[in-house]
Amino acid sequence: MENFDRIPFVVSQDDLDDACDFVTDFCEELEEHQGRLTGTPEETATARLIRDRLHSETSARVRLEAYKARPIAGRGSLSLLGFWFGLCLILYYLSFVKNDISAVILTVFALVLFVAGAIAILLLFIGKGGKLNNLLPQKVSYNVVSERCPSCCEASKERTIIVCTNHDAVLGNALYDFAKLRKFALIMVPITALIFIASCIAKASIADPVKDIAALTTLTIIPFLSSVAGISVLITHFSLSKKHARDRGGVATSVALATYAYFVENPHLLPNDVRIVFASFGGENSSHGGSKAFVEAHSEFAGAKVLAISDILDNNFAVYTGDHFLKIKHSREILDAISLSARECEVALRTYDNNSTINRMSCLHGSISNAFAKAHIQSATITAKHREAIEGVVHRDDVAKLFALSVTTVHHLMEN
Repeated sequence: MENFDRIPFVVSQDDLDDACDFVTDFCEELEEHQGRLTGTPEETATARLIRDRLHSETSARVRLEAYKARPIAGRGSLSLLGFWFGLCLILYYLSFVKNDISAVILTVFALVLFVAGAIAILLLFIGKGGKLNNLLPQKVSYNVVSERCPSCCEASKERTIIVCTNHDAVLGNALYDFAKLRKFALIMVPITALIFIASCIAKASIADPVKDIAALTTLTIIPFLSSVAGISVLITHFSLSKKHARDRGGVATSVALATYAYFVENPHLLPNDVRIVFASFGGENSSHGGSKAFVEAHSEFAGAKVLAISDILDNNFAVYTGDHFLKIKHSREILDAISLSARECEVALRTYDNNSTINRMSCLHGSISNAFAKAHIQSATITAKHREAIEGVVHRDDVAKLFALSVTTVHHLMEN
Protein backbone atom coordinates (compact mmCIF):
# COMPACT_ATOMS: atom_id res chain seq x y z
CA MET A 1 0.00 0.00 0.00
CA GLU A 2 3.02 2.36 0.02
CA ASN A 3 3.36 2.80 -3.75
CA PHE A 4 2.96 6.55 -4.24
CA ASP A 5 3.62 6.44 -8.01
CA ARG A 6 0.10 5.23 -8.71
CA ILE A 7 -2.54 7.57 -10.11
CA PRO A 8 -4.89 8.48 -7.24
CA PHE A 9 -8.55 7.59 -7.54
CA VAL A 10 -10.53 10.82 -7.97
CA VAL A 11 -14.16 11.44 -7.06
CA SER A 12 -15.66 14.11 -9.33
CA GLN A 13 -17.08 17.34 -7.94
CA ASP A 14 -20.52 16.44 -9.27
CA ASP A 15 -20.45 13.14 -7.38
CA LEU A 16 -19.32 14.93 -4.21
CA ASP A 17 -22.17 17.42 -4.54
CA ASP A 18 -24.71 14.66 -5.13
CA ALA A 19 -23.43 12.72 -2.12
CA CYS A 20 -23.57 15.78 0.13
CA ASP A 21 -27.14 16.52 -1.00
CA PHE A 22 -28.13 12.92 -0.32
CA VAL A 23 -26.53 12.90 3.14
CA THR A 24 -28.25 16.18 4.07
CA ASP A 25 -31.66 14.92 2.93
CA PHE A 26 -31.34 11.48 4.49
CA CYS A 27 -30.12 12.85 7.83
CA GLU A 28 -33.29 14.94 7.94
CA GLU A 29 -35.36 11.81 7.29
CA LEU A 30 -33.56 9.95 10.05
CA GLU A 31 -34.30 12.76 12.50
CA GLU A 32 -37.98 11.86 12.23
CA HIS A 33 -37.20 8.64 14.13
CA GLN A 34 -35.69 9.98 17.34
CA GLY A 35 -35.06 7.62 20.26
CA ARG A 36 -34.14 4.61 18.13
CA LEU A 37 -32.70 2.50 20.93
CA THR A 38 -32.20 -1.23 20.46
CA GLY A 39 -35.42 -3.12 19.87
CA THR A 40 -37.69 -0.05 19.89
CA PRO A 41 -40.34 0.71 17.24
CA GLU A 42 -38.26 3.75 16.28
CA GLU A 43 -35.24 1.56 15.50
CA THR A 44 -37.40 -0.77 13.40
CA ALA A 45 -38.88 2.19 11.51
CA THR A 46 -35.34 3.43 10.81
CA ALA A 47 -34.33 0.04 9.40
CA ARG A 48 -37.35 0.09 7.09
CA LEU A 49 -36.52 3.65 6.03
CA ILE A 50 -32.98 2.57 5.03
CA ARG A 51 -34.37 -0.44 3.19
CA ASP A 52 -36.86 1.68 1.26
CA ARG A 53 -34.23 4.28 0.40
CA LEU A 54 -31.92 1.57 -0.93
CA HIS A 55 -34.78 0.31 -3.09
CA SER A 56 -35.25 3.77 -4.57
CA GLU A 57 -31.56 4.67 -4.91
CA THR A 58 -30.14 1.43 -6.31
CA SER A 59 -31.05 -1.62 -8.33
CA ALA A 60 -29.40 -3.96 -5.83
CA ARG A 61 -31.20 -6.52 -3.71
CA VAL A 62 -32.05 -5.39 -0.18
CA ARG A 63 -33.64 -7.09 2.83
CA LEU A 64 -34.18 -6.83 6.57
CA GLU A 65 -32.60 -9.54 8.73
CA ALA A 66 -34.17 -10.01 12.15
CA TYR A 67 -32.22 -11.22 15.17
CA LYS A 68 -32.65 -11.34 18.95
CA ALA A 69 -30.91 -8.36 20.54
CA ARG A 70 -30.22 -7.67 24.22
CA PRO A 71 -30.95 -3.96 24.80
CA ILE A 72 -29.16 -3.61 28.16
CA ALA A 73 -25.99 -5.42 27.08
CA GLY A 74 -22.93 -3.18 27.07
CA ARG A 75 -23.61 0.36 28.28
CA GLY A 76 -27.07 -0.48 29.57
CA SER A 77 -25.67 -2.91 32.11
CA LEU A 78 -24.35 0.02 34.15
CA SER A 79 -27.92 0.71 35.28
CA LEU A 80 -28.18 -2.95 36.24
CA LEU A 81 -25.12 -2.49 38.45
CA GLY A 82 -26.88 0.39 40.21
CA PHE A 83 -29.89 -1.78 41.07
CA TRP A 84 -27.58 -4.61 42.16
CA PHE A 85 -25.71 -2.19 44.43
CA GLY A 86 -29.04 -1.16 45.96
CA LEU A 87 -30.01 -4.79 46.64
CA CYS A 88 -26.69 -5.45 48.40
CA LEU A 89 -27.10 -2.25 50.43
CA ILE A 90 -30.51 -3.47 51.67
CA LEU A 91 -29.00 -6.81 52.73
CA TYR A 92 -26.24 -4.93 54.54
CA TYR A 93 -28.72 -2.94 56.62
CA LEU A 94 -30.82 -6.04 57.34
CA SER A 95 -27.76 -7.44 59.11
CA PHE A 96 -28.28 -4.81 61.86
CA VAL A 97 -31.64 -6.34 62.84
CA LYS A 98 -29.98 -9.05 64.89
CA ASN A 99 -26.71 -9.13 66.78
CA ASP A 100 -25.58 -12.72 66.47
CA ILE A 101 -23.76 -14.99 64.03
CA SER A 102 -26.59 -14.62 61.50
CA ALA A 103 -25.82 -10.89 61.29
CA VAL A 104 -22.20 -11.66 60.42
CA ILE A 105 -23.26 -14.23 57.83
CA LEU A 106 -25.69 -11.77 56.22
CA THR A 107 -23.01 -9.06 56.11
CA VAL A 108 -20.51 -11.40 54.48
CA PHE A 109 -23.19 -12.59 52.07
CA ALA A 110 -23.95 -8.97 51.06
CA LEU A 111 -20.23 -8.38 50.49
CA VAL A 112 -19.70 -11.52 48.41
CA LEU A 113 -22.87 -10.87 46.44
CA PHE A 114 -21.80 -7.29 45.71
CA VAL A 115 -18.27 -8.20 44.57
CA ALA A 116 -19.37 -11.16 42.44
CA GLY A 117 -22.25 -9.24 40.89
CA ALA A 118 -20.12 -6.17 40.21
CA ILE A 119 -17.48 -8.25 38.43
CA ALA A 120 -20.10 -10.03 36.31
CA ILE A 121 -21.92 -6.83 35.36
CA LEU A 122 -18.69 -4.97 34.55
CA LEU A 123 -17.77 -7.85 32.22
CA LEU A 124 -21.12 -7.30 30.50
CA PHE A 125 -20.35 -3.58 30.38
CA ILE A 126 -17.07 -3.97 28.49
CA GLY A 127 -18.34 -6.77 26.25
CA LYS A 128 -16.78 -9.77 27.98
CA GLY A 129 -19.97 -11.19 29.44
CA GLY A 130 -19.93 -14.41 27.41
CA LYS A 131 -22.76 -16.71 28.51
CA LEU A 132 -23.86 -14.12 31.07
CA ASN A 133 -25.47 -12.27 28.15
CA ASN A 134 -28.00 -15.11 27.91
CA LEU A 135 -29.51 -13.92 31.21
CA LEU A 136 -30.44 -10.52 29.76
CA PRO A 137 -33.90 -9.82 28.29
CA GLN A 138 -34.23 -9.94 24.50
CA LYS A 139 -36.01 -7.91 21.84
CA VAL A 140 -36.16 -8.19 18.06
CA SER A 141 -33.83 -5.89 16.14
CA TYR A 142 -33.08 -5.67 12.42
CA ASN A 143 -30.01 -5.44 10.22
CA VAL A 144 -30.43 -3.96 6.74
CA VAL A 145 -28.44 -5.87 4.11
CA SER A 146 -28.03 -5.18 0.41
CA GLU A 147 -25.63 -6.63 -2.14
CA ARG A 148 -24.66 -6.44 -5.77
CA CYS A 149 -23.23 -9.73 -6.96
CA PRO A 150 -20.91 -10.01 -9.98
CA SER A 151 -22.66 -11.44 -13.01
CA CYS A 152 -19.72 -13.00 -14.78
CA CYS A 153 -17.69 -14.97 -12.30
CA GLU A 154 -17.93 -18.07 -10.18
CA ALA A 155 -19.09 -17.57 -6.61
CA SER A 156 -16.07 -19.44 -5.32
CA LYS A 157 -13.72 -16.94 -6.98
CA GLU A 158 -15.47 -13.68 -6.19
CA ARG A 159 -14.09 -11.11 -3.81
CA THR A 160 -16.36 -9.36 -1.31
CA ILE A 161 -16.17 -5.77 -0.08
CA ILE A 162 -18.52 -4.83 2.76
CA VAL A 163 -19.40 -1.22 3.61
CA CYS A 164 -21.18 -1.15 6.95
CA THR A 165 -22.54 1.19 9.61
CA ASN A 166 -25.23 1.21 12.30
CA HIS A 167 -28.56 3.00 12.65
CA ASP A 168 -29.40 2.59 16.35
CA ALA A 169 -29.00 5.30 18.99
CA VAL A 170 -26.73 5.40 22.02
CA LEU A 171 -28.06 5.47 25.58
CA GLY A 172 -27.96 8.98 27.01
CA ASN A 173 -29.17 10.64 30.19
CA ALA A 174 -31.28 13.56 31.36
CA LEU A 175 -28.28 15.83 31.89
CA TYR A 176 -27.05 18.07 29.08
CA ASP A 177 -23.33 17.74 29.79
CA PHE A 178 -22.89 13.99 29.42
CA ALA A 179 -19.08 14.21 29.30
CA LYS A 180 -18.84 15.77 32.77
CA LEU A 181 -21.13 13.14 34.27
CA ARG A 182 -18.93 10.45 32.75
CA LYS A 183 -15.83 11.89 34.45
CA PHE A 184 -17.73 12.21 37.73
CA ALA A 185 -18.87 8.58 37.49
CA LEU A 186 -15.32 7.33 36.89
CA ILE A 187 -14.32 8.90 40.22
CA MET A 188 -17.46 8.54 42.33
CA VAL A 189 -18.45 4.94 41.63
CA PRO A 190 -15.11 3.27 42.58
CA ILE A 191 -14.91 5.35 45.78
CA THR A 192 -18.44 4.45 46.89
CA ALA A 193 -17.84 0.79 46.07
CA LEU A 194 -14.68 0.74 48.19
CA ILE A 195 -16.50 2.43 51.09
CA PHE A 196 -19.25 -0.18 50.93
CA ILE A 197 -16.73 -3.05 50.85
CA ALA A 198 -14.77 -1.55 53.78
CA SER A 199 -18.00 -1.08 55.76
CA CYS A 200 -19.00 -4.72 55.22
CA ILE A 201 -15.58 -5.94 56.37
CA ALA A 202 -15.64 -3.67 59.44
CA LYS A 203 -19.21 -4.68 60.33
CA ALA A 204 -18.33 -8.37 60.14
CA SER A 205 -15.18 -7.94 62.26
CA ILE A 206 -16.61 -5.79 65.10
CA ALA A 207 -17.93 -7.96 67.90
CA ASP A 208 -20.95 -5.83 68.85
CA PRO A 209 -21.37 -2.77 66.60
CA VAL A 210 -24.90 -2.10 67.88
CA LYS A 211 -23.59 -1.32 71.39
CA ASP A 212 -20.65 0.71 70.08
CA ILE A 213 -22.34 4.04 69.24
CA ALA A 214 -19.34 5.44 67.34
CA ALA A 215 -18.99 2.28 65.26
CA LEU A 216 -22.74 2.09 64.69
CA THR A 217 -22.84 5.69 63.45
CA THR A 218 -19.87 5.17 61.15
CA LEU A 219 -21.21 1.89 59.75
CA THR A 220 -24.69 3.24 59.02
CA ILE A 221 -24.49 6.89 57.99
CA ILE A 222 -21.32 6.90 55.88
CA PRO A 223 -22.15 3.77 53.82
CA PHE A 224 -25.69 5.07 53.27
CA LEU A 225 -24.64 8.48 51.98
CA SER A 226 -21.86 7.19 49.76
CA SER A 227 -23.84 4.22 48.44
CA VAL A 228 -26.87 6.35 47.55
CA ALA A 229 -24.57 8.70 45.65
CA GLY A 230 -22.94 5.82 43.78
CA ILE A 231 -26.25 4.11 43.01
CA SER A 232 -27.73 7.37 41.71
CA VAL A 233 -24.80 7.89 39.34
CA LEU A 234 -24.96 4.30 38.09
CA ILE A 235 -28.70 4.42 37.38
CA THR A 236 -28.71 7.86 35.76
CA HIS A 237 -25.43 7.65 33.81
CA PHE A 238 -27.05 5.66 31.00
CA SER A 239 -30.80 6.15 30.88
CA LEU A 240 -32.89 3.36 29.35
CA SER A 241 -35.52 5.90 28.33
CA LYS A 242 -36.00 6.67 24.61
CA LYS A 243 -36.39 10.39 25.31
CA HIS A 244 -32.78 10.56 26.53
CA ALA A 245 -31.29 8.64 23.58
CA ARG A 246 -28.44 10.22 21.60
CA ASP A 247 -29.24 9.58 17.94
CA ARG A 248 -25.94 11.02 16.61
CA GLY A 249 -27.33 12.60 13.48
CA GLY A 250 -27.12 9.76 11.00
CA VAL A 251 -24.10 11.10 9.09
CA ALA A 252 -22.24 7.78 9.32
CA THR A 253 -25.29 5.83 8.11
CA SER A 254 -25.90 8.24 5.25
CA VAL A 255 -22.28 8.33 4.05
CA ALA A 256 -21.98 4.54 4.16
CA LEU A 257 -25.20 4.21 2.16
CA ALA A 258 -24.01 6.86 -0.34
CA THR A 259 -20.68 5.04 -0.76
CA TYR A 260 -22.40 1.75 -1.52
CA ALA A 261 -24.88 3.40 -3.92
CA TYR A 262 -22.01 5.13 -5.72
CA PHE A 263 -20.44 1.82 -6.75
CA VAL A 264 -23.72 0.03 -7.44
CA GLU A 265 -24.83 2.81 -9.77
CA ASN A 266 -21.39 2.97 -11.42
CA PRO A 267 -20.82 -0.73 -12.21
CA HIS A 268 -17.91 0.10 -14.52
CA LEU A 269 -15.93 0.90 -11.35
CA LEU A 270 -16.45 -2.62 -10.00
CA PRO A 271 -14.07 -5.39 -11.12
CA ASN A 272 -15.88 -8.37 -12.59
CA ASP A 273 -15.07 -10.58 -9.64
CA VAL A 274 -16.15 -8.19 -6.86
CA ARG A 275 -19.36 -8.43 -4.85
CA ILE A 276 -20.10 -5.27 -2.88
CA VAL A 277 -22.32 -5.47 0.21
CA PHE A 278 -23.96 -2.84 2.38
CA ALA A 279 -25.00 -3.53 5.96
CA SER A 280 -26.55 -1.24 8.55
CA PHE A 281 -26.74 -2.81 11.98
CA GLY A 282 -29.44 -2.43 14.59
CA GLY A 283 -28.59 -2.96 18.24
CA GLU A 284 -24.94 -2.12 17.62
CA ASN A 285 -24.72 0.04 20.74
CA SER A 286 -25.89 -2.91 22.81
CA SER A 287 -22.56 -4.72 22.91
CA HIS A 288 -22.37 -4.83 19.08
CA GLY A 289 -25.31 -7.19 18.76
CA GLY A 290 -26.01 -6.28 15.13
CA SER A 291 -22.54 -6.93 13.75
CA LYS A 292 -22.25 -10.16 15.76
CA ALA A 293 -25.56 -11.41 14.34
CA PHE A 294 -24.47 -10.45 10.82
CA VAL A 295 -21.19 -12.35 11.07
CA GLU A 296 -22.93 -15.42 12.49
CA ALA A 297 -25.56 -15.36 9.72
CA HIS A 298 -23.15 -14.93 6.79
CA SER A 299 -20.40 -17.51 6.74
CA GLU A 300 -20.10 -16.85 2.99
CA PHE A 301 -18.38 -13.53 3.82
CA ALA A 302 -15.47 -15.19 5.61
CA GLY A 303 -12.91 -13.78 3.17
CA ALA A 304 -14.43 -10.30 2.89
CA LYS A 305 -12.78 -6.95 3.45
CA VAL A 306 -14.85 -4.64 5.62
CA LEU A 307 -14.92 -0.85 5.85
CA ALA A 308 -17.05 0.36 8.77
CA ILE A 309 -18.18 3.94 9.33
CA SER A 310 -19.59 4.82 12.75
CA ASP A 311 -20.13 7.74 15.14
CA ILE A 312 -19.37 10.68 12.85
CA LEU A 313 -19.95 13.52 15.31
CA ASP A 314 -17.48 16.13 14.05
CA ASN A 315 -14.56 16.42 11.62
CA ASN A 316 -11.92 14.73 13.81
CA PHE A 317 -11.69 11.67 11.58
CA ALA A 318 -9.87 8.75 13.15
CA VAL A 319 -9.41 4.99 12.98
CA TYR A 320 -9.15 2.37 15.70
CA THR A 321 -6.20 0.01 15.55
CA GLY A 322 -7.98 -2.46 17.79
CA ASP A 323 -9.53 -3.06 21.19
CA HIS A 324 -7.14 -3.14 24.14
CA PHE A 325 -9.64 -4.63 26.60
CA LEU A 326 -10.71 -7.48 24.33
CA LYS A 327 -7.18 -8.02 22.90
CA ILE A 328 -8.38 -7.47 19.35
CA LYS A 329 -6.31 -6.02 16.50
CA HIS A 330 -7.95 -4.64 13.38
CA SER A 331 -6.75 -5.36 9.86
CA ARG A 332 -3.46 -3.76 8.94
CA GLU A 333 -4.40 -3.93 5.26
CA ILE A 334 -7.66 -2.03 5.77
CA LEU A 335 -5.94 0.52 8.01
CA ASP A 336 -3.26 1.06 5.35
CA ALA A 337 -5.91 1.50 2.66
CA ILE A 338 -7.69 4.12 4.79
CA SER A 339 -4.43 5.94 5.54
CA LEU A 340 -3.40 5.97 1.88
CA SER A 341 -6.83 7.24 0.87
CA ALA A 342 -6.66 9.98 3.52
CA ARG A 343 -3.36 11.22 2.07
CA GLU A 344 -4.72 11.17 -1.48
CA CYS A 345 -7.92 12.98 -0.46
CA GLU A 346 -6.02 15.37 1.83
CA VAL A 347 -8.11 14.38 4.84
CA ALA A 348 -6.60 14.71 8.32
CA LEU A 349 -6.79 11.32 10.03
CA ARG A 350 -5.92 10.41 13.61
CA THR A 351 -5.24 6.97 15.02
CA TYR A 352 -6.68 5.56 18.24
CA ASP A 353 -3.96 3.16 19.31
CA ASN A 354 -3.37 1.40 22.62
CA ASN A 355 -0.34 3.41 23.68
CA SER A 356 -2.06 5.55 26.30
CA THR A 357 -4.76 5.19 28.94
CA ILE A 358 -6.88 7.88 27.25
CA ASN A 359 -6.81 6.06 23.92
CA ARG A 360 -7.65 2.78 25.61
CA MET A 361 -10.64 4.36 27.34
CA SER A 362 -11.76 5.85 24.01
CA CYS A 363 -12.01 2.28 22.71
CA LEU A 364 -13.72 0.96 25.85
CA HIS A 365 -16.85 -0.25 24.09
CA GLY A 366 -15.04 -1.33 20.94
CA SER A 367 -16.22 -0.73 17.41
CA ILE A 368 -18.14 -2.43 14.61
CA SER A 369 -14.91 -4.06 13.45
CA ASN A 370 -14.60 -6.15 16.62
CA ALA A 371 -17.14 -8.78 15.54
CA PHE A 372 -15.43 -9.16 12.17
CA ALA A 373 -11.96 -9.35 13.73
CA LYS A 374 -13.10 -12.10 16.09
CA ALA A 375 -14.24 -14.07 13.03
CA HIS A 376 -10.86 -13.42 11.34
CA ILE A 377 -12.44 -11.11 8.75
CA GLN A 378 -10.36 -8.10 7.77
CA SER A 379 -11.97 -4.88 8.98
CA ALA A 380 -11.33 -1.36 10.28
CA THR A 381 -13.59 1.50 11.38
CA ILE A 382 -13.60 5.20 10.51
CA THR A 383 -15.02 7.39 13.28
CA ALA A 384 -15.04 11.05 14.29
CA LYS A 385 -15.68 12.10 17.86
CA HIS A 386 -13.93 14.24 20.46
CA ARG A 387 -13.09 12.88 23.90
CA GLU A 388 -14.22 16.04 25.67
CA ALA A 389 -17.60 16.39 23.97
CA ILE A 390 -20.46 14.13 23.01
CA GLU A 391 -20.94 15.69 19.60
CA GLY A 392 -19.81 18.64 17.55
CA VAL A 393 -20.85 19.93 14.13
CA VAL A 394 -20.47 18.14 10.80
CA HIS A 395 -20.36 20.61 7.92
CA ARG A 396 -20.96 19.98 4.23
CA ASP A 397 -17.21 20.06 3.54
CA ASP A 398 -16.68 17.40 6.22
CA VAL A 399 -19.29 15.18 4.56
CA ALA A 400 -17.55 15.61 1.19
CA LYS A 401 -14.20 14.64 2.71
CA LEU A 402 -15.63 11.57 4.44
CA PHE A 403 -17.43 10.44 1.29
CA ALA A 404 -14.25 10.84 -0.80
CA LEU A 405 -12.26 9.00 1.88
CA SER A 406 -14.65 6.05 2.05
CA VAL A 407 -15.08 5.74 -1.75
CA THR A 408 -11.33 5.90 -2.31
CA THR A 409 -10.72 3.32 0.41
CA VAL A 410 -13.20 0.89 -1.18
CA HIS A 411 -11.49 1.46 -4.52
CA HIS A 412 -8.08 0.56 -3.07
CA LEU A 413 -9.49 -2.54 -1.40
CA MET A 414 -10.79 -3.63 -4.79
CA GLU A 415 -7.38 -3.07 -6.34
CA ASN A 416 -5.80 -5.52 -3.92
